[in-house]
Amino acid sequence: MGGRSAEREVSFNSGRTICDHLDTARYEVVPIFQKQCGALFILPWQFLHRGKISDFEARLDGQAVRITWDELKLRIDLAYIAMHGRYAEDGIMQGVLEVLGIPYVGSRIFASALCMDKVMQKLLLADAGIAVPKYALVRAAQVRSDGVSCVLERMRECGISFPCVVKPRSEGSSLGVSVVFQESELERALHHAAKPSEWRGDVLIEERIEGMEFSCVTIVDYKKGEYLPLQPTEIVPDKGTHFYDYDQKYMPGRATKFTPARCSAAVIEAIQQTCVKVMRTLGITTLSRIDGFVTHDERIVIIEPNTFSGMAPSSFIFREAAEINMSHTKLINHLIETELHARGMLDDLIKQEQEDSACKGKSGDKMRIAVLMGGPSNEREVSLESGRNVVYKLSPHKYEVLPIFVTHTMDLYVIDNALLVRNGTHEIAHELHRAQHISWDELAQRADFAFNTLHGGPGENGAVQGMLEMLGIPYNGAGVLASALCMDKY
Repeated sequence: MGGRSAEREVSFNSGRTICDHLDTARYEVVPIFQKQCGALFILPWQFLHRGKISDFEARLDGQAVRITWDELKLRIDLAYIAMHGRYAEDGIMQGVLEVLGIPYVGSRIFASALCMDKVMQKLLLADAGIAVPKYALVRAAQVRSDGVSCVLERMRECGISFPCVVKPRSEGSSLGVSVVFQESELERALHHAAKPSEWRGDVLIEERIEGMEFSCVTIVDYKKGEYLPLQPTEIVPDKGTHFYDYDQKYMPGRATKFTPARCSAAVIEAIQQTCVKVMRTLGITTLSRIDGFVTHDERIVIIEPNTFSGMAPSSFIFREAAEINMSHTKLINHLIETELHARGMLDDLIKQEQEDSACKGKSGDKMRIAVLMGGPSNEREVSLESGRNVVYKLSPHKYEVLPIFVTHTMDLYVIDNALLVRNGTHEIAHELHRAQHISWDELAQRADFAFNTLHGGPGENGAVQGMLEMLGIPYNGAGVLASALCMDKY
């Protein structure tokens, strides 16, 4: 995690999620962090849950173990690449690991390099009969010397008019992307597109596609040897914005997403089959996240094939996997198993686990933990983040976890993985069904312990504490008096 690209913060978030959800009964987790200068460190666990890289990076030299690339192969058996962007998704990291002889999760060198080059990928996709936007490539050196006039000429040659999309040739996470509505905005957009690569890269001008934007993750059913496209997600950018930008991708509660997408079963199948065809065409293995549009006449237009997916707790990959009842841990384990199977390493691992299980024997009943999240206060979005964090971190080997969404009227609903991973409380509330509702009395019958992650209002002022006391349900945190007292600032 980390790395040298402009997407290093996204990478840190992804890497942290993977570390949190790796099955520690099966794997020993080794967090490796790369600084922007290229130096590698074994990341101390106390740094893993810092808010951002700048909170700990200056302390790495004194408090972390620095390792070389050659030492890496002595410390790990498999690499899970959680880096994003340049030096990570573009074949460079894959090349390093190939030289070192370290197996890794994800596509190989060619597909990785190809999918980071927005021009080369479009050439191959179009040749395979897959629709892509019209585009014009503008050389950075030519823009510096000739200015906007050369860009306008290239746009006319390629049949592109305003509004159009301006983006870097080889960056991800919507970095450097702008929607340009008129000529006067073009120069600024060109400089913005070149900024992530500091004018080392070229700029792409694309036609703006109108329609339903989607993102669709495809994994591999390694037991059957088949691609497994998941339910696509429809993306509705924030009101007043023109595209799904960096902040909307990575800030909680931004943009509106619908999984599955709000379209016919035929269109969903067309999206899925197109995404599988993209994987085959570009040689992508293990995992893909394909972004595109469904136009008003139901054409599938691909705008961005990715060999990686962001791994933040509510990322597309987890939303879509939840639709087939795969938790974060199950999905991450599946991706690793897919790679181990492809390399002939899985059978030995399973055999060892079976032998260990036979020695340990059967475990007893699990404690039932109800996790309360949501609620009526203005802090309900923070509560949702806290609640699902607790759900994901509780050991599935020790506990039976019951995620409970608390509505603005303090009603209780048992939610599944598909709802738990939703982008915000409004999305969850919109999709609740009566069959999921339980009473407070029923909670006492179904839970041995309540983990309260409600923030503000009745979750912190003694009200929920009082209810849990009355029902005889043990819970975390302070009791009624301390809770009420700490909410009264006077």
